[in-house]
Amino acid sequence: GRPHADIVGAAGMAASAQSLGVLLMRAHANNDENAYRLANAGLIARMRRRSKRNNWHPIEAGQSGVYAEAALKWWLWSTCPACLGRKFEQHADDAQVLTGRACEPCSGSGRIPVESIIAPEMLVRVREAIMVIEIAVDQARMQIFRRLQR
Repeated sequence: GRPHADIVGAAGMAASAQSLGVLLMRAHANNDENAYRLANAGLIARMRRRSKRNNWHPIEAGQSGVYAEAALKWWLWSTCPACLGRKFEQHADDAQVLTGRACEPCSGSGRIPVESIIAPEMLVRVREAIMVIEIAVDQARMQIFRRLQR
């Protein structure tokens, strides 16, 4: 494998523009207030631009920050409490051993369903914000990967 310094350097170069994806990755990894605040502000800005570009209804556009924050909270802290994000049921005799059966509460996703914590009238826009998060993180990961290939 590559030395840790190469990976850290690639991540640093990818982060130089402070892309939304890098801010989100930092919030996920660090779990601190400053990282969360920066990621949330970046996501809110992205959702506001998206609402203008896609001509959202004015009421929805005014709520873009609410959708963004709800999506970020779900993305960061949606680990299923039943399986602890491991996607499978735990063995009855030993919690460290997993069975081959998918976790029932999360249907084997490792996450609580977004619709279980988001109001139905917000669900479409929150899912849209989650998609924005996932795309931004994927793009940041690819940028880091490309830097490592050099």
